[in-house]
Amino acid sequence: MSFHTFLVPYIEPLLGAAYNIQQAAEGYGVPSLNGFEADPAGPAMVSGLSPRIPLPILLGALMVYAAFLFVLILIANYVLGRKTGLGAALVVLLLPGTLSCFQLWPNIRYVPTKFELYGTGNTGELLGFLPLLGLGVLTGWALVIISYDIFRLSDRFRHTYDHFWYCCAILAGVFFVMDHESNKHKSELLEENLSSRTASAYLLRQVEQYANHCTQDHLEQQASCQWASRIQQTLNDYATQYEGLYYKVGPETVADLYTPFTREDTSNLIVQIRTEIRDYNAKICPVKQIDENTHQLARASTTCQHVPAQFCRWYPDPLNGVIDKDLLTRTVALGSECIVKMLVASREQQKKLSIPVDADQKRQHLRWLFFIAFSLFAGGKVANATAKLCNLDGREPTQQRRLWRLVIRVYRRIKVFFCWVGHCIQQGYQLMISRGHWAWTIAHASIKAMREKRASRANSKHLQEPQ
Repeated sequence: MSFHTFLVPYIEPLLGAAYNIQQAAEGYGVPSLNGFEADPAGPAMVSGLSPRIPLPILLGALMVYAAFLFVLILIANYVLGRKTGLGAALVVLLLPGTLSCFQLWPNIRYVPTKFELYGTGNTGELLGFLPLLGLGVLTGWALVIISYDIFRLSDRFRHTYDHFWYCCAILAGVFFVMDHESNKHKSELLEENLSSRTASAYLLRQVEQYANHCTQDHLEQQASCQWASRIQQTLNDYATQYEGLYYKVGPETVADLYTPFTREDTSNLIVQIRTEIRDYNAKICPVKQIDENTHQLARASTTCQHVPAQFCRWYPDPLNGVIDKDLLTRTVALGSECIVKMLVASREQQKKLSIPVDADQKRQHLRWLFFIAFSLFAGGKVANATAKLCNLDGREPTQQRRLWRLVIRVYRRIKVFFCWVGHCIQQGYQLMISRGHWAWTIAHASIKAMREKRASRANSKHLQEPQ
């Protein structure tokens, strides 16, 4: 049993709240990281990102506020029940620490398991947010109870307060609808990103087969074979990129996929690559023309497949002035004509979808602030119910304004104390002066006696000398 054990139930929730504030600030864009941290193995300063550096400041501020709130709660309970209310509040407030000393308080982990750097929309974990709501509710409750005693509030105040309370409740409902809309925007972006990743993986598998075909037939010098060898890493990257990155680094044009390693005019090279791929599809998956209106497609197999419809949502660019509109109905060995165009269009689509998603993530922090402010109103609403239950506005005049009477009594006692201290100082000063005057009189008499004695000795000595 120690004082540290007693403080654990109070410090740990505040530490979780400090982490929650820091994560919310980090996500909103307020820098909360320090680039330098002391090396625990020595006196050197190590460069790096450390989210623990500002925590002592946040935790210290929360501890100071918690101490202030502790006093407010005691004052509010004194207003409700004088010494009885004050004693009950002390018992309730000190109960968690007492239980912790006897190892009866549950071990709750308020500190988050991870901290997300620059996490827009991340407002921390629930267990770190609950202490902030608790502080808000207790603050609103204590302030309203004290206001009842100071300003003699009545039912009129409660009815006025209910107007603001209902408005806040309606605003909370608006936030619920906004959250539903935000989830819809997020799901649309995730769905589009999943399509681009799946299409990249699908095209990557076909490109690998085409690269093997080039190796077996010794066609490595063809432009399309060289393209198949170089583009695999790019497709693999696209297949693994999440929704927040693809619209930033994905292909902007068809040239970014056909010729990703050069910025020169490569229109002729792109036409050559596409022509060779068209010839490859016609060779591996031939289409037999039976008559003018009938043709037979190659049977679907491991090599020849229909490109999934979700990958052929856009027509490819013209090749030699002709747009191939029958790709969706024809089996091919390499569906780059559809998928390349789809990956380019998907980047633009994801960029448009990311705008409302980013705005929704920013609004998450505004909602975080709103619910903290709403907890203050909730505490005030509870205080209204407490005031009505305890009949604060119906007490006798002598029982009202207890806090004001307490302040007057404390002021009078402080005044009496300082008057007593001033009187003691005055008496001590006078005694010091009187004792100093007495000591000066004695010293002056002693000096005078010594002088007279010396004078008498000098005279006697002068008379004894022979004439």
